[in-house]
Amino acid sequence: MLNNLLQEDQELKRVALTPNDQKPRFEWSALTQEGLGMEAPDVKVRVGNSERDFDLGEIADTVGNAITDLLLARQQASNWCRRSRGPSFRNSRSRRLRMR
Repeated sequence: MLNNLLQEDQELKRVALTPNDQKPRFEWSALTQEGLGMEAPDVKVRVGNSERDFDLGEIADTVGNAITDLLLARQQASNWCRRSRGPSFRNSRSRRLRMR
């Protein structure tokens, strides 16, 4: 079991370092647009010394791409879109609801 975890970790590192244009990608941020009832909250985010608008789409892209990388590392790429679209969408929606 430990060997499997180490192998999976090594493969995940390899996939994460692969350029994005060489991996399947989905526009996760599209799931957060107003058409799906997920309007952006009126929240500002402080990054270092600057402040910017909170971007729900950025969270969806980050979570969705991370899940996709994990599934690619596990060699489950044929299911990448169907499996990871739901969790990313639910995670983004959950964050939005908590910020209200």
